[in-house]
Amino acid sequence: HILLHHTMTASLGNYGSILVHSPPIEETVEPVIPPHRRVSSLLGAVAVSLLGLVALLIHQHQSGGVNMNSLSAETTPALFSARRKEDIPHFFQQTVDHYNESNTDTWEHRYYIQAKYFGGPGSPIILVFGGEGGNDDGMFYPFVNKYLASTFQALVLHPEHRFYGRYRPTNDTSTDVLLKLLTPDQAIQDMLSIVKHYRKELGCSIDRSCKHYCPLLTVGGSYPGFLAASMRLLYPDIVDIGYGSSAPIKLFAREADQFGYYDIVTASAERASTGCADAVRNTLNEVNAAIQNSLDFGIVAEKLNLCKSSIP
Repeated sequence: HILLHHTMTASLGNYGSILVHSPPIEETVEPVIPPHRRVSSLLGAVAVSLLGLVALLIHQHQSGGVNMNSLSAETTPALFSARRKEDIPHFFQQTVDHYNESNTDTWEHRYYIQAKYFGGPGSPIILVFGGEGGNDDGMFYPFVNKYLASTFQALVLHPEHRFYGRYRPTNDTSTDVLLKLLTPDQAIQDMLSIVKHYRKELGCSIDRSCKHYCPLLTVGGSYPGFLAASMRLLYPDIVDIGYGSSAPIKLFAREADQFGYYDIVTASAERASTGCADAVRNTLNEVNAAIQNSLDFGIVAEKLNLCKSSIP
C-alpha cells in the first residue's frame, strides 16, 4: 500500500485512481494535471496495474502459492475447458434482475477468459470490465491478458456489459425496463456472479489468510473504470484492488461539470488542427438535422455508410 500510494503521489501524469484492501486508505490523491499531460488511459492502467499486481504477487509468495498439479479432480476439468484462445466467447447463465427475487429469468452473458497462465488456487484473478459497446473480437488489453497474466500466473476474465452487444437480458428496451435493468448496480452484480462462480470452480478460498485465496483485481477505463472502482468500494470483502483509469467518479457523483471533458477535447482538437473543432461541430449539426427531418433513420444511416445492424 505504501509503495502504491507514493507512486500515485509522485507520478502526477498517471491520471487515475487505485484502491487497495488493507490497510484502508485515509486520503485521496487528486493531482491537478495540465491537459497536455493527460496521457492515454491504457498507459496509466499499465503502470499502476503492474504495481498492483506486484502487491498481489507478494501476497501469493507469502502465502505459499499453489501450482497446477495441486488442483483437485473436480477443478481441473473446469479449468482446462477454459484454457482456449482468449478470443473465443464463453457464456454464463446470468440473472436478468439481481434485485427482484421473484424474477428467475436468466440470459446468456458473453465473456472472454484467459486461463492458460493461471497458477491455480492462490493465484490472482483479473476482472476487466466491459463498457458501452459490444465485443465480438475478444479481450481488449493484450498487456493484461498476456503479459500480466503470464508474469503473475493470473486468470483474466473479460465480461461484456449487459445490453451492449448482441446478447441482452431482454429484447425489451423500453425506458421503464432500461431504468430498472441497465444500471451500474446490475452490471456490478453481473460481474460478482461470474467471479464467485470461477472462485468456486477453481478451488479458491474466500479466506484471505488461506494460501488458496485468489486475490481479485478489477480493471477498467472511463465508465468501466468507474465500475471497477465502485465494485471495490461496495464489496471490499471480495475485491482486493480496484483500478479505474480516467474513471469519471466525480461526474457520477454530480460533483463535476458534465461538459468539462468535452471542453478539453475540443480545445485539444483545435490546437492540433485549426478549424477541426468547427468542422466536427458542423458535421454533427448536419447529421442531427438529417435525422430530425427523416421519417426513416435507416435511410440516413445508409447515406452515412453505417451498418443498419449496429443501430439500436
